[in-house]
Amino acid sequence: MSGWLPLLLLIAGTAWFWYWAMAARETANRAAAELCGQLGLRLLDDTVALARVRPVRSPLGQWRLRRHYVFDYTDDGARRLQGFVVLMGRELESCGLASADAPG
Repeated sequence: MSGWLPLLLLIAGTAWFWYWAMAARETANRAAAELCGQLGLRLLDDTVALARVRPVRSPLGQWRLRRHYVFDYTDDGARRLQGFVVLMGRELESCGLASADAPG
């Protein structure tokens, strides 16, 4: 019976990590959609993509994961521009858009 305990802990840890990762992604999706909606832009593909994850210390000294997400949007229906969302843990840290004058 004790041989199952490490496996159960691994499964539980993986499920916990997956749940928090999906919750963070939903937070990033909402932030991107809200920003695009406020500015009259169209969020392309209706989702964000994880670009980078790294552990960092929060201002309170706690270890958190900083997740950088990117998303595509359009301002005129023809150009594909990129925006970003940064989360510290599951909290929104920043959200922004590429300049409309940027090449691409």
